[in-house]
Amino acid sequence: MAGGLRNGRRSLRLLLGVLLGASALVLVPALPVGAEFGAWNTTEATTVAGATNASTLGVAQGANGYPIIVYEIYNTSAPGGTQHSIGVFACTAADCSSGTETVLIPGGDSRKEPRVVVGSSGLPVVFWQNGSNQRVYACSAADCSAGTDHAVSSPPGYDDDDLEVGSGSSLTFQHFYATVGSDGLPVAVFKFHAHSNQSGWENGVGFLKCLV
Repeated sequence: MAGGLRNGRRSLRLLLGVLLGASALVLVPALPVGAEFGAWNTTEATTVAGATNASTLGVAQGANGYPIIVYEIYNTSAPGGTQHSIGVFACTAADCSSGTETVLIPGGDSRKEPRVVVGSSGLPVVFWQNGSNQRVYACSAADCSAGTDHAVSSPPGYDDDDLEVGSGSSLTFQHFYATVGSDGLPVAVFKFHAHSNQSGWENGVGFLKCLV
């Protein structure tokens, strides 16, 4: 009987180990005691075509414990004029000295304010403004090499075609911030300048809540 119990416990521990391994959980250690954050290492993660600026960057920790970076790319020499894209760099090292770069839906006249969060599924969700619309790309791969693109509707009472998050420039200074709610689904907040069907142009604060 005792031997059976011991074997049962071993089997249970083995099963738990397999389940934990299969779930790809990453344990993040606590900050070192006495750390002063006085020493840093700088790495060139990727060379961006065209240029980007501080208002067009986002970063989150991926399910593997390594950063995932999103940024705006614009190509001034593209046929037909400047084209904008959103780039994703999924780091495969803690200092991002290696990783996989993916361009989401390349081309277009305007793609701004990219942000990224990682939901309870462990997969990234990327947000950005595309012209006068907001877009959400739900990655189905950890490096965003595959996924589904969605358009997000404007707040009730506003014209969708006039909804603008803005570029973060000194003229608009409108921004977009995203995080994950207590249910593991993304939420986001943004300032907008949009046309109300009732009272004309207005400034406001919008809130997005993913439902599925």
